[in-house]
Amino acid sequence: MYAFFMKPEEIMNELLLQLRRFNTPERRAEFLENALKKNPPQEVRKDVCLMLAQIYEGKKWFANAARYYKDAADVAKTFKERIVLHFKEGQMYLKSREYGVSDAAFKRAADAANLEEKQRLKKKVFELYMQEVEYCEKNKRHTVSIEILKRLIYSDRVDITDKNAVIERIANNYDIIGKPHEANEFRRMIK
Repeated sequence: MYAFFMKPEEIMNELLLQLRRFNTPERRAEFLENALKKNPPQEVRKDVCLMLAQIYEGKKWFANAARYYKDAADVAKTFKERIVLHFKEGQMYLKSREYGVSDAAFKRAADAANLEEKQRLKKKVFELYMQEVEYCEKNKRHTVSIEILKRLIYSDRVDITDKNAVIERIANNYDIIGKPHEANEFRRMIK
């Protein structure tokens, strides 16, 4: 428990001073998690969550990073911050291949946005999914890329103009893994 007379800036400065003692990211994360258990003020809580998320993102522990981005978004004061943090949360869940939770995070980001920002977010999310597909195809994980592409087709993230290209990409991935019947089924869907 922090002293009730300390200002959030003083608490944060004290945490940063103590954080310098630890050399490894794991020890820093442990220290910051213990600091969160002491129930700091909201401003400090958000900053500590962001530091933890960045540590875990650097370690490629994307699910943990996403959890802390969500916690930071929950205590963020402005809608702009919430949009950015929920989007980052969705991005981390996407990298950890937890697509359902990722979709929920992107939806939370869109819920906090206005109409113009929603359109931008929709395009960004589509681009993120396509980057993940390209990464999977490059590493010969075609079944995972098919799963991602199917998720795109059956969601509202794909414009009509891009839908045919996505369907063709699914068909090509099915051809690569040796399933021509499924590939032809998807080719019949092209309009």
